Amino acid sequence: MTETESISSVVLKVINDLNMMSSGDLAVLRRGDSTLYSAPYWKVMLGSIPEELRATEQQERDWNAVLNIIANTFELHRKGVNLGAALSDSGFSELRLNQILSASGDALNPLVRRMGQYLASKATPVDLTDVARIVLFQEGELAKSVRQNIARHYFRVEFQKNK
Repeated sequence: MTETESISSVVLKVINDLNMMSSGDLAVLRRGDSTLYSAPYWKVMLGSIPEELRATEQQERDWNAVLNIIANTFELHRKGVNLGAALSDSGFSELRLNQILSASGDALNPLVRRMGQYLASKATPVDLTDVARIVLFQEGELAKSVRQNIARHYFRVEFQKNK
């Protein structure tokens, strides 16, 4: 199993767990800011996220952002709907996309949270695995590939709109 396939299966497990969560616990994850100190966050982290994907404090903060987005958008999850295409279809600005694709570390997390809120407000179907990948893979060739793939799909849809 590749790293991206592993993330895909973890995202599906998280979505399944959220579907069975109480509305109060789900509300905590949707708020996001103080989630790192909450029981619902740790229930998901310890129950759904493999230890090797949450081994550092930075990974825990990154998963906090991912869980916040998934909690706000899991009803919109559609396997195979690329994040870049979904953002373009929903009217997400090129400038905001560039900020996300260029950011890393703790600077990335608030940007992707706002992106998640935007997708939720537009009820835009998206493969949430792409959202997780952009946050969890921030360095190396895989990170470049993930970002390039999102940009490619975004601009493909943009150029088709303008034909």
